Amino acid sequence: MENESKLLYNNDLKDFENLNITTPSIYNLGEYKVLIILKDGTNLSSWDDVEYLRDILYISEDLSGVDNLSKYYYEKNKQNYSNFSHINPFRKLKAIVAQNVESKVTSLDYMFYKLDNITTITGLNSWDTNSVVDMRFLFAECENLEVISGIGSFNIGNVRNMNSMFYGCEKLSNFSSLKSWDVKDVLDMDYMFGGCSSFNDLAPILDWDINDNCIFENMFKYCSIENRMTFYSNWQDKLLNSFTTIFYDLSKVVGCIYCGKFDMTCKDGHLLCNNCGEILNYFPANCPECGSDNLCFDFEQMEYYCKNCGLVIDFMAEQVPYFEGAYFNAVLDEDIGLKTKLDALDCIKNDKILYSFAFRNDSIQIMKKACENITNHDYLVKIALNHPSSYIRCIACEKIRDESVLTEIAYDDSNEEVSIEAIRHIRDDDFLCELILNSENEKIRNQAIKGIRNYEILLKALHNSNSTCEWSLVANIENKYYLKRLLKEDISSSSKEIALRKLIKYIQ
Repeated sequence: MENESKLLYNNDLKDFENLNITTPSIYNLGEYKVLIILKDGTNLSSWDDVEYLRDILYISEDLSGVDNLSKYYYEKNKQNYSNFSHINPFRKLKAIVAQNVESKVTSLDYMFYKLDNITTITGLNSWDTNSVVDMRFLFAECENLEVISGIGSFNIGNVRNMNSMFYGCEKLSNFSSLKSWDVKDVLDMDYMFGGCSSFNDLAPILDWDINDNCIFENMFKYCSIENRMTFYSNWQDKLLNSFTTIFYDLSKVVGCIYCGKFDMTCKDGHLLCNNCGEILNYFPANCPECGSDNLCFDFEQMEYYCKNCGLVIDFMAEQVPYFEGAYFNAVLDEDIGLKTKLDALDCIKNDKILYSFAFRNDSIQIMKKACENITNHDYLVKIALNHPSSYIRCIACEKIRDESVLTEIAYDDSNEEVSIEAIRHIRDDDFLCELILNSENEKIRNQAIKGIRNYEILLKALHNSNSTCEWSLVANIENKYYLKRLLKEDISSSSKEIALRKLIKYIQ
C-alpha cells in the first residue's frame, strides 16, 4: 500500500495522466463523473460511449451518488458477456482511480472481482465506509494487482464479512496500511489472504484484536509467511482449534495436540512440547537423500532438514503422524465408545485419513465428523459428487467454495436434497435465475428464489417464469422501491396484495 498522505502517481498513473485531455486531472474530473481512456488514447466521459470493455486502459470514476457498489465492475463484465461470466473483458485495464464512495453504501462485495490485469487501484482514501458491512471478495482474483492506495483510511467498524477479500492477489505484498484497522467485530476472515503468494510479513496484523467468534480457517492459504510462529504466539488463545488449517500446510504447521501450545524442542530424534512434555513426533535418524545424520528442525518454518545436503524432509506427508496414530487407532477400535471416537477424530488433522473415514459407512456419525473436519477442497468435491449418503454429500456442499462444482450438483434433479443444499451456497444470481426458469422441480425453484439478492434479477424471473413461481418471487422482495413497482406489474391480485401488505408495514 502506498503513502496515503499524497496523491499516488506510479508509472501507470503517470501514463494515465499524460493521456488525459478531458479533465483537470485523473483525480479531479471537474464536471464529469467518469473518465475512460482506451488503448488508442481516446478519452470518453460516459460508460454508454464504450463499445468494447477490452479496449479500456484506464478508468477514473466519481462514485458519489452510486447506492450499490456490489459487483460493480464485475456486473459490467456480465452485462457484456452474459453467457461467459468467467471471461474478463477488462483484459487491458491497468489502473482505476475510484473516488467518493458515500456513507449510504453498505456493501462492497465483489466490486473489483476478477480484474486480473489491473496493477493499481487508488483514490480509496476518499471513501466513506462507515456503513459498509460486507467486503467479501472486494479485490479477489486481481492476480496482477500491486498497489491499493488509501485502504488504510477505511473505517471498518461495521464490517462483518471479509471472506476472501484479497484472495488470489498474487503480487500484492505490502499490507502495512492494515495495521490501524479495528477488526474486532469482523466475523468472517476465511480465505481473507488466501493465494496472496507474495505476502510474507505478518507484522502489520500481529496486533489485531480478532473476535472470538470470527471464522478464519485458511486465512493465509498458500502464503509464504516468514514469521508464522510469532503469529501463533500472539493469537494462541484463538488458534487452538484452527492452527492446522489457517495456513493450509500440514507439513509446516505443527502444534501440541495435547495442550495447544506452540513451544517445542527437538531432542534425541523427538519433537517435544516444552509446556506439557508430550512427544509429538519421531524423526528419521538419517537423511533419505545423502544418509547424513546431521539433521535439524527449523522452528520458524516448522521444517525438518538435512544440514549436509539441504533436503527438507516431509515427516508428516503420506503417513499417519506419530501423535495422530493413537487417535487413528481409537477410531478403529471396536471396544471404544462412539463419543471417544468422535473426540479422537477431532484430533486427526491429516485430510487423507479423514477422507477414508468419511466413507466408512458403519457409522453415520463418524462419516459426518470426518467430513466436517476435512479442509482439502478436492476431497470435499469427491464426497459431494460421489458419496452414497445424501446427508454426507450435503455436509460437503456446505464447505465447497467452487461454484462450478455447486452448479453441477444443483442441476442433479435426481437427488433433490443435495441439489437444494448446493443451491443454498451459490451466489451467482444469473445462474439462480436460470434455475428458476428451467427447473421443473418446485422446491429447487423456490430455493433458487431465496438465494437471489438482486431485485432486478428477481423481476426478470417474474416476467419470464410461469405463474407457479409468482408468489415465491413476490414474497422474497423486501425493498420499498421494488414493492411499488410490483403494484404496476401484470401479476395476480393475491401477489399484489402481498406487496401491498409489505409496503403498509414500512409505513407503520
